[in-house]
Amino acid sequence: MLVAVMLTMLSASSTITPQKLKAYEPIVKVAKTSCNWHKDVEKEGLLWELVRIEIESGVVPDYARGITLAAACRESRGFKRKCGDAGKSCGVFQMRRWAEIRYGINRFDPLQSARAWVHRIGVVTKKARRRCKRRRAFLVANAWVGSGPKGYTCRYSRHWQLLKRWKRK
Repeated sequence: MLVAVMLTMLSASSTITPQKLKAYEPIVKVAKTSCNWHKDVEKEGLLWELVRIEIESGVVPDYARGITLAAACRESRGFKRKCGDAGKSCGVFQMRRWAEIRYGINRFDPLQSARAWVHRIGVVTKKARRRCKRRRAFLVANAWVGSGPKGYTCRYSRHWQLLKRWKRK
């Protein structure tokens, strides 16, 4: 099955172990059935690639495992050519033009934008920890990166709400 293929491919990486991938199996299974993914997602194995990027980043805590899948589902259903906000935000993670310039990425490449998105959350987490002492800093940073500053209020994102719903299934 696809999981066996991914385990074989990813076992060469030093940070990705079969145990880590196995921990993601339930959330990937629910994500596949709960989100109305774009037709290209399964063909390209995007969900497992997003998992790999999430694990390699070392940014995502265990309680938020699968947040990149929830973000990709919520933002674009995995459609790489999707543009929103009157054409300002594009790609799987709906990134703005400044992300292309700052990180040197192509917003329409789902893997490049996923790496930039997770990296940006890691950077913003420090600010969230300082400003929102009573909240989980990673989740606040996820909200800020996903929707812009909006006054940097200490809130959680809709990605987190979707992920919690998936985990209850």
